[in-house]
Amino acid sequence: MVTQNKTGIVKQLIVRHIRDNFLVAGDALPSIEFFREKFDCGTTTVSRAINELRDEGVVRIRNRVGVFVEDPYVGGNFGRTVGISIYHPDALASNSSILSALELELNIHGCGTRLFVCPCELVENEYEFSLFSFPGLRNAVETRSIDALIHLGRFDKKSMDFLREHRMPELFAGFLARGNKNCAVWDYEQILNEMCDSDVFRTAKRPVIFPPPSAEKVLLEVMKKRSKGKPFMVIPLPRLLERGTVLPSRTAVEKIVSLPADQRPDLVISFSTGLVNALLFQLALALPGEKLPSVMMICRKDTWLTYPPVPEMRTWVLDEEAFAREAVHRLLETLRNNGTDVGRISVKPQIYCENLPPIQKERIGK
Repeated sequence: MVTQNKTGIVKQLIVRHIRDNFLVAGDALPSIEFFREKFDCGTTTVSRAINELRDEGVVRIRNRVGVFVEDPYVGGNFGRTVGISIYHPDALASNSSILSALELELNIHGCGTRLFVCPCELVENEYEFSLFSFPGLRNAVETRSIDALIHLGRFDKKSMDFLREHRMPELFAGFLARGNKNCAVWDYEQILNEMCDSDVFRTAKRPVIFPPPSAEKVLLEVMKKRSKGKPFMVIPLPRLLERGTVLPSRTAVEKIVSLPADQRPDLVISFSTGLVNALLFQLALALPGEKLPSVMMICRKDTWLTYPPVPEMRTWVLDEEAFAREAVHRLLETLRNNGTDVGRISVKPQIYCENLPPIQKERIGK
């Protein structure tokens, strides 16, 4: 993580003050005493910050008159405000983690963030939202009180037309961003193709896949194409609509356990660490260790893993911090160049092959 000294932090805060108060070239800044009290720092720190901003061309100092705005953008992205819209921060654990990583990365670059949350209930299999459902977002775009927008999901056509009309640089983040030309994604389709290329998949006779609802159609198309006639079982993940929490299906586990040995899945493909955890522990209570299926799954970098030993475990690890670094870097580069199109960013996960009982590993990624 980048560590900044007090002067650097105060510089960011002064430029953010300029942006938040819509000051333009020629407008006067408040006194040093004002900033000293507002930012709870020393007079020397404020003076040093203003002098550095003068050297960078952000402000100009007129002796005995005061400090005036010159160009708040000349130093890069200090003071910019980036909006982040999400239908509910707690709807999916992955969305909440990405949100935190994006906010931290933007702060490291001296940008403020403004969060817009949609108060609507999440509806099953409805993942396209209206910008106008997010309180304050329309006004923020129209008044340019935000310099860019990151949305965790998809917007409908009316919303996209509105953003283009106002030339708002936007970046869509996460799997649901697929289909947008300006997006940062982990490409689940590509990950599943990599899974199907592995020897674990090639040697499996009866794989079962637990596709997330938002990606079910895409992933099943890949599975049908890559299985080449090999039978596979599909068990979609159920969802609690109140909070969008993904839970394993007890019925699905009972169904798998009750199958004859020659029909029981020998490979589990899952996009939910929690489901794999629950499924394997429940299977371990009913089956001997050598009868447990191999596993290929996606998990987040800091997910703790405590599951029974299986014949083979392969994990595709999603690093939210790396995701945020790439996304924010591209977005801020676009802003510095006065552009609107960020383009497509495909962030690759790390792949771990586990042949020892994973419970012996202290943590994924070490």
